[in-house]
Amino acid sequence: MFRKKNYLALIIFLTAIKSQGQTANLKSLHSEDDKNLLPKNIIYAQLLGDVFLVGINYERVYTNNKFVNLSARVGFGVIGNGYDIILGNNILFGKKMFYIEVGINPLLTISHAGKYFMVTGNIGMRYHSKNDGFFMKLAYNPILYNKSDGNILPISIGIGGDF
Repeated sequence: MFRKKNYLALIIFLTAIKSQGQTANLKSLHSEDDKNLLPKNIIYAQLLGDVFLVGINYERVYTNNKFVNLSARVGFGVIGNGYDIILGNNILFGKKMFYIEVGINPLLTISHAGKYFMVTGNIGMRYHSKNDGFFMKLAYNPILYNKSDGNILPISIGIGGDF
């Protein structure tokens, strides 16, 4: 039997999958030589924030407009005695190399002490290098819902690549 928290995570995940199928229609709206479009795939390591200590994330930009874009994220984080599974959706505002991101990230922590559910927000700035695929982000991750005794340092940094 699903609880409300599981429904929220399932809805976010299914929305991300459904939206990926719609990107084929958006490609025809833009020319191939438009340099202001975001790369579709991002892989990055993250320190602190909603991964607690260190984690790895994959993010897919599923719209590719000139100023406002949407992305979905799945991540895996490691804590002292367990791990985190993170799903998220972001709205990205910006052009060329700098973007502001605003999003929501439900996460499940599994440790020796049990399973815990938390929802964090995501407000940050990201940089996408147009020449070499370098990606970096700095974000504030406030706790929106916490069903555990744990707490996070609400600042995170991510470094990786996009393609």
